[in-house]
Amino acid sequence: MILTARYFKKWIKEEPTSFLLIFTPNERNKKKLLNVFTAEGLGRSSYRIIVPQPEEVPELLRAGDIGLHLESKALATEYCIAIKDGEYLATGLPVVCTPYLKGIAPIIKEYNAGIITDPERETGFTKERYLLNNLEEIRKNAKLIVDEVLSTEVAVRALYKCYEGLIQNHSLLSSV
Repeated sequence: MILTARYFKKWIKEEPTSFLLIFTPNERNKKKLLNVFTAEGLGRSSYRIIVPQPEEVPELLRAGDIGLHLESKALATEYCIAIKDGEYLATGLPVVCTPYLKGIAPIIKEYNAGIITDPERETGFTKERYLLNNLEEIRKNAKLIVDEVLSTEVAVRALYKCYEGLIQNHSLLSSV
């Protein structure tokens, strides 16, 4: 929460007309987020925190320009691909994520579908400027990830290969 607030504070210094729409699952989280953003000195006119219904999320995302997934380094972030990453990419939103998200960051980098940044260590705005200057191309790349990496068809093919390998190994063991 605090990482997102600090990153957005940096962002609006460079792009003052930016607006952040934050989704949260319940009112309790909404209050916590409001406290964090207020403590960082962010004015209520630059962001809004909402508790959307699941069916509202795709439409709300389509209205956006960029999806944020900022996590500090922790045990749980090592191999994380969150549902929100797939939602962002499926709606063509470039993803801004931290390098600690080893499940999604390499894919974002490979497909040029966003930027990888560490707001706790990087102070410049060069990567963000690149993203803004190449937004349409990066949006197209984001949608490619869904087709080529995250689609059900790709998952089924990967599972099929696993099962094929297991059956082959089992057959080899049975014949010994």
